[in-house]
Amino acid sequence: LCALLVLVLLVQRPAIWPVLVILAVLIVVVGYTRLFLQPMQDKIDAENTRQAEAQEQTILETTKLMKMKQMEEDLAAMKAAGAVPNAEVPAYDNIENVMIQLNTILRQATDYSLAFKEVSIDQNGMVSRPIEMSFTAGNYATVRSIVNDLYHCWYRCAIDSISVSAVENLSNNNTIQVELSVIFYEKVNG
Repeated sequence: LCALLVLVLLVQRPAIWPVLVILAVLIVVVGYTRLFLQPMQDKIDAENTRQAEAQEQTILETTKLMKMKQMEEDLAAMKAAGAVPNAEVPAYDNIENVMIQLNTILRQATDYSLAFKEVSIDQNGMVSRPIEMSFTAGNYATVRSIVNDLYHCWYRCAIDSISVSAVENLSNNNTIQVELSVIFYEKVNG
């Protein structure tokens, strides 16, 4: 019906031909733009945005990886130099092994005592086992050896506080009293 109406108009008014051609071209261009070109451009823009985000994420991950490798190399160098103990974080309830290690370390002392504090577990599953200890040694070299052995203990620990005092005077061969707090770490999901 529409085509018939256009045909009647064309026969009666031949001057309308250019207007109808322009109108038809305009309708085709607008239709092409709205139905095909604009959705394609929207898809291209969305993909470009996703690609840019993926590139940013790749750059971030690459940077993290490079930093981690550098940190691992630095840590390996520090361990090789003896600056960082090569200790493991054992599974929870490692107290028997810790006691064997402490007995081995504290054999150098004249006498020692241990007091165990309440164990705590943080939200990440890391267990802190604080131990208050005091020991007596015959000289400062023995004290240094014990503290160094604690620092390089096979099981991950941190010396929290330390107090060293001489019983009589500050001579090298004297009874030295040491009190310290050490925290041994364990993990629940070992």
